[in-house]
Amino acid sequence: MGPFIAAATSLLGNPAGDQVIATRQQGDVEMDLPQGFTPEELGRRRAASRRLAWILGLAALAIYLLGFIYYRP
Repeated sequence: MGPFIAAATSLLGNPAGDQVIATRQQGDVEMDLPQGFTPEELGRRRAASRRLAWILGLAALAIYLLGFIYYRP
């Protein structure tokens, strides 16, 4: 049992250390500059995403409130 536990503990943690943080920061920069989309297209996509989020939120709220109206004990 002892060697098994010793082998398992060596798998804990992240051996890459700071490399993961550097990769994440580099990925954030790449996310800010998407390739192939104009600023106008990105603006339209963001607006459409906001509208979809509001519609989905209102639909969820309506379903929630309908649950109170049609409550059956």
